[in-house]
Formats: sequence, structure tokens, C-alpha cells
Amino acid sequence: WYIGECGTEQPVAVGSFITVTPDTTTTYFMRGEGECFPDGLECQTITVTVVDSIAPTISCIGDQVAQVDQNCEYILPDYRVLVVATDDCVEEPVLVQIPAPNSVVSENTEVKIIAWDKNNNSDTCSFRLLLSDPFLPVVACKDDTIYLTNETNLAYLEPQMIDAGSYDACGDIKLRLGNTTTFDCTQLGEHTVTLTAEDRVGN
Repeated sequence: WYIGECGTEQPVAVGSFITVTPDTTTTYFMRGEGECFPDGLECQTITVTVVDSIAPTISCIGDQVAQVDQNCEYILPDYRVLVVATDDCVEEPVLVQIPAPNSVVSENTEVKIIAWDKNNNSDTCSFRLLLSDPFLPVVACKDDTIYLTNETNLAYLEPQMIDAGSYDACGDIKLRLGNTTTFDCTQLGEHTVTLTAEDRVGN
């Protein structure tokens, strides 16, 4: 038995059969001797085709917690260095992160890591990136004048009436008044009211 043409190099084995474990598709040459092999048939070939159908295995990290910046954004790091991936046929499977490293996110995000081997077999793991928002909303107030209605002799104050552009970098806010919002004729004059803004995470 040879790898290469019959008799051109040292045989890899001698006998009626051999056991082989090639990493890639390999052709073996069998040279026969004696009357059992007619002229022209002394050298025969057998090709062993290697097919890798076994996917890599990958183990992800647990859920991650990160803090957004003042623009309510977070730049994804390269999480691939934190996962472990192995494969039977390649030493280091190719790792792909989705969303890719350096992507900008502004909400809780599922991160996937895919391990590929050279034969396009793959395995996927995922974890959640949970974003925390430590920044308080910005509250802006303005003075307003409200009038008693003719029908009820009452005046009603709504948060939007004294809001001068309150905002939060991470999204919508809820406005509420913390004290009296209904006035009658016994309460004429100036009053101090409190406007509170709350963002989506309760700041």
C-alpha cells in the first residue's frame, strides 16, 4: 500500500487491508504481486473521501450588564474572546459575533456568537446584554396662568402646561404633578407646584 504511485516510495503498509485515519481526502495505491494479479492490474487505487459533518461546539458567557453613556448608547466590545469553541477537525473555529464588535446599541440586546469550521458546519450560542441607565431626566419648568371655568368655577393644571422642554436622552418620559392640580375661587393667587419627570427605567 502506497500514498503516491505504486512502488515509487516506501509502502505505508503491507497486507490485504490497512486501517487509515486521513484528515483529508486521500488516494491509496495497492500493488499486488503473484499470479492473482493479471498484467495491467497489478496497481489499483482506493480513494478515501473525508466528509466532516460534525459541527463545532461553543460555550457562551452568561448575560452581561453594561451602562449606557450620556447619549444612551453603548459600544459593543468583542465578546468572542470570552467564549470557548472547539472542533474535531480544526484547532480554532472561526467565530462571528452578531451584532459585530463596535456596534452601537441603545436597548437591551441579544448577542449571538457563531462558530464555523472549514466545512461550513456551525454552532451558535447567545446571551443578553442588559443596559442600565444611571442618568436622570432633565426637567424644565415655566410659569403659567390658569383661569376658573364658568361652568364649574374650577381651574385645572396639567403637567404639559408648565413643562418647558423636559427630556431624557434614552427616550420618552412621563410627567406628573406632585401637589394640587385643581383650584377653586378660594385659591386665587400664586402657587408653587412641583413637576416630576420619570424615564423608562424609573429614574
